[in-house]
Amino acid sequence: MPAKKKASFEEDLAQLEQTVARLEQGEMELDESLAAYAQAAKLLASCYSTLQKAQEKIEEVALGEDTNGL
Repeated sequence: MPAKKKASFEEDLAQLEQTVARLEQGEMELDESLAAYAQAAKLLASCYSTLQKAQEKIEEVALGEDTNGL
């Protein structure tokens, strides 16, 4: 069985937005709400991690360009 492809940042963010919207509607049973909340927390952590990595890369590039320009 092939490995599951990791979702992109955009896919995770879209899923997070959908999950939050469902939670905000308040129409789910408690167990379903708890499961959705847990899923949203995982998606949020994934998005945050991706943004942190992107920020680190940007800083590396900026520092690299600064040192090359001297």
